[in-house]
Amino acid sequence: MPKPTIAALNGFATGLGLDLALACDLRIAAERAKLGETFVSMGLVPDGGGTFFLPRLVGLAKAAEMIFTGEPLTSSEAERIGLINRVVPNQELVKYAQALADKLAKGPSLAIGLAKQAIWRNLSENLESALHFEAQSQKTCLESADHREAVKAFLERRDPLFQGK
Repeated sequence: MPKPTIAALNGFATGLGLDLALACDLRIAAERAKLGETFVSMGLVPDGGGTFFLPRLVGLAKAAEMIFTGEPLTSSEAERIGLINRVVPNQELVKYAQALADKLAKGPSLAIGLAKQAIWRNLSENLESALHFEAQSQKTCLESADHREAVKAFLERRDPLFQGK
């Protein structure tokens, strides 16, 4: 999906709930949130993409620890290790997540979509291939109406109005 996805975590995000959040591009958590790969407590292994996403986000050692022990993390610890992007006060979670979604929705969807594609594609590519894909994507963006609008808005000292074109 070319659009960014956001998980807003409030309370417990464990097992499949965490794995669903890991599949999102951005994760925001309330202060009270707890996150964990708890499958092992039921004699199971993660089966919702946890073994794919978690090591990419927090590294192999921390992912192994989380999966093998099943112990949940506080939201502050999850932020510290890069599992989530931000911790917000409990009562501000929905407001913050909505404001972030609004900001992204007003952004240059063509550029954001290509950047998202590059991030995921280039996880399994070599540098030469990654640079080639970035150059192709940049060419597309440089030729876009969104880029022309961004330059015009900059010169006019106003916010751009992107159209996704």
